[in-house]
Amino acid sequence: MENNKLENEKNSDMISLDISKTIDYENVKQQIELSEYNEEKESSLTEIQTKIQNYKKDQQYRCKQIKKSVDIASKNKAILSLKYDNVSFKINCIQISVIVVSALITFIETLNALYELHIFVGSVMPILFATYIAIVLSIMRFFKMDDTKETLGKTLENFSYIINKSRKSKHRIKNFDINENNLDLWQDLISNYENEIYEYMCNVRESFENILQYTERVYYSRRLLNHYVKNAFAHKNIDYVDQLWMEPHREYEENLSSCDKFSRWFCCDKKNKIVYDYLNHLEEVIIEKEGKEYKDEYKNELEHEDKKTNNRTALTSV
Repeated sequence: MENNKLENEKNSDMISLDISKTIDYENVKQQIELSEYNEEKESSLTEIQTKIQNYKKDQQYRCKQIKKSVDIASKNKAILSLKYDNVSFKINCIQISVIVVSALITFIETLNALYELHIFVGSVMPILFATYIAIVLSIMRFFKMDDTKETLGKTLENFSYIINKSRKSKHRIKNFDINENNLDLWQDLISNYENEIYEYMCNVRESFENILQYTERVYYSRRLLNHYVKNAFAHKNIDYVDQLWMEPHREYEENLSSCDKFSRWFCCDKKNKIVYDYLNHLEEVIIEKEGKEYKDEYKNELEHEDKKTNNRTALTSV
């Protein structure tokens, strides 16, 4: 009996030892798994933070890139609009001349039916006018002016569409708050811009380069420069008026009658002279104010330096 008891006690001790070993193993395993989970979590957080920083840098770069693309597209559109105006002017001149010449032919034939005109006026001139109409219309068809105008118009519409679309994308990218919860949305936004908007812009630029030859591009770029300078002057003049709209201006107002206006136009007087005089006055006022502000700042700096020198002298004497 005693041996059985000893054996039972021994077995129970072995069982308890095995249980304790199992529990220790499970605890160690749980601790290892917990540490691995924490390491993975820390590494994932570090990776996410790195992604967020890279995306924010890419956000600034994208905004600059889109702005540059929009500026280039706007200038290309302006150049193309000058080409469109030129082609439209030629087509309008040809069509108006054809209308006028056709009316002259009808007028001469009507007079010739009522009165006996000179043979040159009654017979030769209608033939010359008809020949002119045939030649001009043939030349217009040969150079495909109508097709060129239509292509230019479509390309201008595409430029307007892609410029506004790019500005909208820039606004969305610039104001997008990148965080760990919307990284997929950011990637979708950038993918949409690259695969749709930027690709469409490249296609529009390709159409622009196919329409304009290099010499035409240089020619219209020079014309654009003149308009660009005039536009800058106009904006600056508007800023002058907005800045100094409270300045007295009665002496620059004029109330001209219709006869005076016609006389001024007919005598080739300087147009809008009173407006330019007023703008010159505003510019002088602004220059005077800026000079006064500069003098005040310089005077304040001198007074500040004198105070510093006096303080140093007082400290040295003490």
